[in-house]
Amino acid sequence: MRGIERSIVHYGETAIAFLENMQKADDRGSALGCISAVTLEEMFVTDYHRGDPSGDPATLGDHLPPRVPLVATSPEEGTTV
Repeated sequence: MRGIERSIVHYGETAIAFLENMQKADDRGSALGCISAVTLEEMFVTDYHRGDPSGDPATLGDHLPPRVPLVATSPEEGTTV
């Protein structure tokens, strides 16, 4: 457990805050150095790929999609409840 905790680079209050920071890193050209993995709901991945990490329809189209997209995967053994 300590090893996992030491490897964490970012904490955030919400997934939206994390994705907004990820978008800023992508804008700077440093998205690949920002994270290696994150647990998100699928709708957040879709919103991020639209350039709207907040998911707010009022801001859709205000920002271009990211240059480095997220890649969604699902664990072989299923998800935890």
